[in-house]
Amino acid sequence: MPKCPSCGLPNIAGESECQSCGTSLSGVESHALKKGIEKKIIDGQVSDLKPQPAWSVSSSQTIKDAVDLMRVKKGGCVLVLDKGNLKGVFSEREFLFMKQPVALNTPISAAMRSNPVCLNPTDLVADAFHQMAVSSHRHLPVKLGAGEYGVISARDLLRYLCR
Repeated sequence: MPKCPSCGLPNIAGESECQSCGTSLSGVESHALKKGIEKKIIDGQVSDLKPQPAWSVSSSQTIKDAVDLMRVKKGGCVLVLDKGNLKGVFSEREFLFMKQPVALNTPISAAMRSNPVCLNPTDLVADAFHQMAVSSHRHLPVKLGAGEYGVISARDLLRYLCR
């Protein structure tokens, strides 16, 4: 990973600016990682992780609706979509670690993670690792097409690395 010449923090290979201070990284050498897991992380794309189809609810549905859907589909999260637009993510983790007791008939919009980062299939696997690390979230939405989304999880990243 190239280090920023200004602040010295490492950045993901291919970034044009330092994620910390915004300094241009053009001309900064990045040592090429050419083997094993490191190569898979740097060279792989999100599409290689085989995003799973996303289950979704609308923002007017309740926490109970979202929990029931996750239970029936045996999934760890649901996306909150309104007219095909991603509004948030609600996962088992948000449900289990709510700071205050909330009634199950509360709208999901009150409990979801709003405005989540959404990856594209052509984004690097390194970007997925980075987003999970900085956000502490285990599920990331992936924009597959017009109004179509998939999801990748920390488990998908581990599976990919073990192949």
